[in-house]
Amino acid sequence: MDKTTDKELTVDIVCAYVDAWMSSGTRAPIQGKDLCAIIDAVHKTLSELEDK
Repeated sequence: MDKTTDKELTVDIVCAYVDAWMSSGTRAPIQGKDLCAIIDAVHKTLSELEDK
């Protein structure tokens, strides 16, 4: 299934980021406010790419 919306792509990218972050084993869990900022930044970037 192709990901066609910014929201779907954002979920995939953020999930991959969190998975990589946690797989290192030496990092503290991501705080909620930081996760929200990551989600916002990824979504904003994807939205801007469509405008170009």
